[in-house]
Amino acid sequence: MATGLKIVVTGGRGFLGIEVVKRLLARGTAWSPVAKAMVPIAQVAVFDAAPADALPAALAADARVANVVGSATEPGWAARLVDTPDVGVFHFASMMSGNSEADFDAAWAVNVLAQRDLLEALRRVGSTPRFFFTSSTASLGAEASGECATDLTKLVPEGTYGFTKAVCELMLNEYSRRHFVDGRGLRLPVVAVRPGAPNAAATGAYSNAVREPLAGKAGSVVLPPDLKMPVTSYQLAADNMIALMDVEQERLGIDRMYMQPSLSTDCAQLHAAARQLAAERRLPCGGLDVNVDPVATRIVGGMARATDGARARALGLRGDESAASIVQLYARDNLPPAYR
Repeated sequence: MATGLKIVVTGGRGFLGIEVVKRLLARGTAWSPVAKAMVPIAQVAVFDAAPADALPAALAADARVANVVGSATEPGWAARLVDTPDVGVFHFASMMSGNSEADFDAAWAVNVLAQRDLLEALRRVGSTPRFFFTSSTASLGAEASGECATDLTKLVPEGTYGFTKAVCELMLNEYSRRHFVDGRGLRLPVVAVRPGAPNAAATGAYSNAVREPLAGKAGSVVLPPDLKMPVTSYQLAADNMIALMDVEQERLGIDRMYMQPSLSTDCAQLHAAARQLAAERRLPCGGLDVNVDPVATRIVGGMARATDGARARALGLRGDESAASIVQLYARDNLPPAYR
């Protein structure tokens, strides 16, 4: 059992998990349900099915980090992590949209049953710990969202990924209403620009339109280049996750889900911003390799096309200003100095 405040980050070796772990370790404090105050973090348990070396060496070397390899579908996994009442959780472990559509049963197990296991483990420790969960605009669906989705838009998901996230949103609100946990969730739009290799998300084209071109390669775009979607940089999304976890319980209503403030943009505009940055630095920029995939287009087309993050902004959460600012943040944190 951990001594002192323990923060659990599931999916912690994924790119959003890593960003949150970085911020937690740099700040060094978080909310304690036992002390009812911000206190020093004694341990950050980074849980993921990915190999342990997927966590950057500088983070893994921190004495406060417990680098745990495991699956969120293993019996007893959540209870082993939540072994103290002085705990808080950031829950990122999830199947992506493309994989979820391809395998319903796996998506149900990873996205829904695993969250139930985690919430039940938190319920059993009896301290009403804070619990953060990432949902998606896929939980809303395009038809129900109309021109712009708000936090009052009815949940009518149009794909398996969105369906599982909608179930988890309702679960979060009910466990919070019953004071089993002090939950808060952020409904994420498309997150770009994701560093590293392309992933299984159907929305990956929005990152591909920037990442590969700024590496001098063609970016693979399997969606119509002018398909506008709400987009956020991963840097502001991670900042907002920490900020939402810090919000006093009294400021949150019965609906604990908040829309991440976002920018409506498309692959063509993001690529144009990448070209502009490269031109200003007199550096090469690759083009786009457009090969529209009907399955990916159907999945993404079934998500909300624009969102209103007014409730989140009222709590101090921020959104990106432009496609150029998203590209500049990616270059600042991931590219050689010549691009910055």
